[in-house]
Amino acid sequence: MTKFKYEKIDTTFKSKNYTGDEIVVKDAMKYEYEFLKDHIEIGKIYLTEQEKKIWSMVKDHVVNEKQTTLKQSDLAGKLKKYIEDTMGHRKSPKNYGYANESGYSDMYPYEIVKVVSENTIEIRPMDTERDDSVELKWVSGGFAGHCVNQGQQKWFYKSNPDNPVRRIRRRKDGYFYNTCNRVYLEQEPRKFHDYNF
Repeated sequence: MTKFKYEKIDTTFKSKNYTGDEIVVKDAMKYEYEFLKDHIEIGKIYLTEQEKKIWSMVKDHVVNEKQTTLKQSDLAGKLKKYIEDTMGHRKSPKNYGYANESGYSDMYPYEIVKVVSENTIEIRPMDTERDDSVELKWVSGGFAGHCVNQGQQKWFYKSNPDNPVRRIRRRKDGYFYNTCNRVYLEQEPRKFHDYNF
């Protein structure tokens, strides 16, 4: 893991109007649970001991449908936000197979071919072909038309050993970069073309 100093999450509840003991709606922590579950159980991100305890509480309350107080819901929100803010430092490249590069509004898929260290990996671009079973719909507007359903685009991915391998490094913000573009460690390859840019 990166040499990052994690802060303790402030567990105190602060409000002028509420004590924190009020009972909230049944699915109050569901959104936080779903976000955290994917990253913790699938991505195996790093958690401090304090964060593990808070995650255990969130999971217990959502899975077992326990009554939740405003204070507990607030704490779940704090955990989600802090993990989101420090996500780059928490991911080990050993737990991921793909490194998807952000090119402003486009996304380019790479496969991780070698983990040199926690801060250095080698990646190779994947060949992609658009799935024509999804018909893109266009309306007039923009420079040459506006694609109204570009979020539905699908792509086929193929590993190509003839593509060049690049070595990239993690920066101080915790994320890997391919020259100036941020690269996201993910479980699946991801390609996106912004037809409206």
